[in-house]
Amino acid sequence: KDSAPDDVALDIDGKVNENFRLDGGRAQLRLKLDKGDHRITVGAKDAAASWAAIRIVDYREEIVRMFNEMYLNYRSRYEGIGDTLTPRELELAVGQKMPEARRSALGSAITIFEFANFSLHAMRRRDFERMYLSRMDVT
Repeated sequence: KDSAPDDVALDIDGKVNENFRLDGGRAQLRLKLDKGDHRITVGAKDAAASWAAIRIVDYREEIVRMFNEMYLNYRSRYEGIGDTLTPRELELAVGQKMPEARRSALGSAITIFEFANFSLHAMRRRDFERMYLSRMDVT
């Protein structure tokens, strides 16, 4: 903003403080953060600060985690599902007991999981989003 102060401070998780100068009320910084939850705060001295909570994830790890949660959920809800089923065996065991739309979402979730867990293909945000949405449609 035009009325923004010239100097502001950047605080990440209450640990990292960096002062930088605004040019016409704007600044652009590149940050490299570790995986996990972070709180980024920016503010001028003696003024209210703005903050954002963010989460940095590895898409491959998150897809595998979501599948494992889904597997545990099915194991607790359906009889005969043990620890040794492959993803496709799980699809056969559970898919018969659900409507076609949910069966399709389960198939999509399993396909995305297989790419994440068994291949070297890069996992991107769109893969993570598809897994998230498929899992939501299945539960």
